[in-house]
Amino acid sequence: MSASETKLRAAYAECRRLASRHYENFPTASYLVPRDKRDALAAVYAFARYADDVADEPGVENRLEKLAAWRAKLADCYAGKIDHPVFLALRDSAERFQLSRENFEKLLRAFESDVLVNRHPNINSLLAYCTCSANPVGRLVLELFGYHDAHRFELSDNICTALQLTNFWQDVAIDFSRDRVYLPQEDMARFNYTLKDLRAGRCDSRWQELLAFEIARTRELFERGRGLPEEVQPKLRTQLRLTWLGGTEILSKIEAVSYDIFHRRPSLVFRAPILARPPGAAERGHCQCSDGYHPIMNVSSKNAHFTSARVTNFYYAFVFLPPEKRVAIEAVYAFARRGDDITDSGLDPAEAAAALARYRQALDACYTEDAIPPDARELRALAEAIKRFKIPRKPFEDLILGLEMDLARTRYETFAELSLYCYRVASTIGLICIEIFGYQNPRTRDYAVNLGTALQLVNILRDLQGDAQRGRIYLPQEDLDRFGVRPAELLAGAYNDPFIELMQFECDRARRYFDLARQMLPAEDRQSMKAAEIMAAIYWGILKRIQKRCYNVYGKRVRVPRPLKLWTALTVYLGAEWHK
Repeated sequence: MSASETKLRAAYAECRRLASRHYENFPTASYLVPRDKRDALAAVYAFARYADDVADEPGVENRLEKLAAWRAKLADCYAGKIDHPVFLALRDSAERFQLSRENFEKLLRAFESDVLVNRHPNINSLLAYCTCSANPVGRLVLELFGYHDAHRFELSDNICTALQLTNFWQDVAIDFSRDRVYLPQEDMARFNYTLKDLRAGRCDSRWQELLAFEIARTRELFERGRGLPEEVQPKLRTQLRLTWLGGTEILSKIEAVSYDIFHRRPSLVFRAPILARPPGAAERGHCQCSDGYHPIMNVSSKNAHFTSARVTNFYYAFVFLPPEKRVAIEAVYAFARRGDDITDSGLDPAEAAAALARYRQALDACYTEDAIPPDARELRALAEAIKRFKIPRKPFEDLILGLEMDLARTRYETFAELSLYCYRVASTIGLICIEIFGYQNPRTRDYAVNLGTALQLVNILRDLQGDAQRGRIYLPQEDLDRFGVRPAELLAGAYNDPFIELMQFECDRARRYFDLARQMLPAEDRQSMKAAEIMAAIYWGILKRIQKRCYNVYGKRVRVPRPLKLWTALTVYLGAEWHK
């Protein structure tokens, strides 16, 4: 190895050291980039991190002088005059990947702005800052992969600006402690929120409305850039999708804590954005009215973004939906969840029947629209979804019939009876969802019915122990008789050969319904059914885990880990076939 090659290797090693020391996500993020580009990525990060450190130092004049010196080194780098390891690596990367000097110049302008500017009068000022602080990074990444066109740059700019704004909303309190306020002054005035309020960390209605306004603006930018992953090669596509998910997840976490970033800074739990753990939902509760249980909760449909759904598999399936469809699904889920609460609440039969009657009245209100209470925002959101996506009423009615079955019986004699129950409580949700997803071929309805049955059968198998403890046995009595398993054994948690044979039989039945669903999905509707396919993939994973445990569903509940759920969602979204 020549002396110049040794020197270049050492320069890249120094860049990796600087990037890893300053940026905790760099090791994971770089791993997702092809090996031949990782060193170049490290050089870009090292360049930016040094300048960022300078911008955070004390003394305005000193910082500006150091940034000017760094800019001079950048000019020398592109002129071929190099006396610093970071620029030795950067020069090599710039030549190999045609990295534009303009992007590095813009980054330096952003760091100079950090020294000189600590307030932004309006959103245009803030966006101009993002143009220099965030957008060049995305463009440099695209250039690393050989993309230099204006269209992809524009999509990338939207994502990068959204990520920068997300970071601002996440770190409002931290930035203010450094006398930096990135909230536009005109927006603060619009919601009558002052610097004094910010200093006191007041999380009142004014603050919640202000931050909700900023987050809505940020989500719009994320949506504008959403198509970028589909226009790049697969290896970069994965990284972009991870980044997009990480940013939107932070916004959802801010919403989940009612915008109170003063007492709890929303962050991602794992090192890569895709591994972000969804925030825990608030405790499910019942709204109490004078006559007892009321199925309508006063939750903002605009900003809820899956409250209790976050701790279910629904979140991972619906995260890729456009906002208007996600809000509609959210409203459907919330309504179904309220009905499920009725059957699980332990009410006596008369109270449960009364609660279901009110639940049906709530559905009536959604289709007439004139009887929805002004403060029942969740119900109003459902009515809007029904109207916008022309959702027929019958699946909702069948769902309620399924809830009545749950209240009326704890045993099923035959699979025909259980199949009807599965249709009513699960397939109906699928039939509602496909209206929101959009489809062309009527066969897609058969897909939804079969997939709903498959998912419900997996639920029944996974939750056999918990259901038995509540006195419910969903497995048909004819199947128990066939394998010589007594209901008392299920209630006692007996794990033996007859039980294993029974569970294998039931798992095979669930697998057949998954296969039927796949066969029924028309090619022209595969793209629009991505969310349903993600759900199928996650539940397929649960079924495989049940089988891997030799059908022992007693003890610790069978789960797919959250990181694996998100990875499954991503890979199915990108075209992977979940059943393989």
